[in-house]
Amino acid sequence: MDFCPAYTTIFRFEVDSEVRVLDCTDSTLNGAWVQKKDEVFGGNSRCIEHASGSRPLCLEVICGTNGRDTGKVIFDVNGRRLRCRYSGEVLKLPSGTEVICPSFEQTCPESMCPGNCSGRGRCDYSLSPPQCECFNRQDTSPLCLESPWSFAPTFSPVPTTSSRPTTSPTFTPMPSESFARSSASFGSQVVYAILVSLLAVVIIII
Repeated sequence: MDFCPAYTTIFRFEVDSEVRVLDCTDSTLNGAWVQKKDEVFGGNSRCIEHASGSRPLCLEVICGTNGRDTGKVIFDVNGRRLRCRYSGEVLKLPSGTEVICPSFEQTCPESMCPGNCSGRGRCDYSLSPPQCECFNRQDTSPLCLESPWSFAPTFSPVPTTSSRPTTSPTFTPMPSESFARSSASFGSQVVYAILVSLLAVVIIII
């Protein structure tokens, strides 16, 4: 990312009778005729893709490591900080030029944890250089190779169970005494009604 990709001779130019190649980290190019608005050449500059121009631009870059800037690429343009929210986002510079935000991993490799912690930990950007905080607290390897892929699932410490668990089917309990008495009374009434009906039939026949 330190060198702007040049596929044609347009990015080779002459400065003080010397043929030069466009190099974002070459501070001697500041003030040269090839320099465009918002461009700064120097150790903190990186090659940033132009959204519609003929060549990339060299912009001062800050690798965010604190707060909401963590893991974000930030452009420092004439003292104004422009933060990329995601890779591929199009940002407009103060001059009106639009550039495409690069990925944090490609632009700031020194600000990344080794191997991105192998997906088995989180990167602690508060340290310099950043270090992996592994899921397995006993794992001290740089790549967290002795840690699981993710945190273990969370279980309830005291699961709720029945006081008398059983696999047997549930049966309806025996009817209560009051229910039995009411049932017997109803049966007696039915029998009495039948007898009365039969007696009436006999009387009619006679």
